Amino acid sequence: IGEGNIFDQWWGKGCYPIPSYMNNLPPEDWMVESLDFFHRPEWLLTANSLEELNEKVIDMETGCQGTRPGRECRCTTCMEGAAEGALTGAPWVDEKTRRITARFLVFTPDYGQWAMVSSAFFMSRSGHIWKRIVVQSFYMSTYGTDVPGVVTLVAALSVWCLMLARNLLVETREIFTTARTYGPSKVLKHYVDFWNIVDWISILGSIPLLLAWFSYDGAVAAVNDAADKMIREG
Repeated sequence: IGEGNIFDQWWGKGCYPIPSYMNNLPPEDWMVESLDFFHRPEWLLTANSLEELNEKVIDMETGCQGTRPGRECRCTTCMEGAAEGALTGAPWVDEKTRRITARFLVFTPDYGQWAMVSSAFFMSRSGHIWKRIVVQSFYMSTYGTDVPGVVTLVAALSVWCLMLARNLLVETREIFTTARTYGPSKVLKHYVDFWNIVDWISILGSIPLLLAWFSYDGAVAAVNDAADKMIREG
């Protein structure tokens, strides 16, 4: 077909290194749920007009080569790696692309739930494209919506925190008492026993749980505030 070396440039390209777990086996849900592979993000916001969204998608597809004169390229990451002063960049999906993920949030008022829908496309070595759709849902209120349920949850959480605080206070006081009685060098000999070890395991094990809970509660509050702001500002 045409000249004999028409494919020489293509066949002469080197192989692009990719993680083995992404292509040797079909993708799993955790690959879609994780945000560790979040590179070159582009936002298609509902606050923008349909014309602006169409222009952005075209710029992502062409690498800003189809941008009309006088209009800036709407693809914010297409110009990454382009030469200084260049008017066009590279398409958002290129030969190095190994995964494309589209995410959006859906609110279900009947249940008071947010759902993050992730649609991922994995490019394999053979050219096959694996498709995976994962939905992760969470309530807009971490304490529930019905009053009896909220009261029960808050009461149980309060009792648990008080018990942990009491254990921490008692064990700390016992350590200082042992140190004053036998000396600091003999604390391990006279303090450490099976039940004290159990108490400290429960105390130290509760710290990650509390951090995860408050982190989750703060993340849900941030999503609610962002949605409220978007609705109010139109």
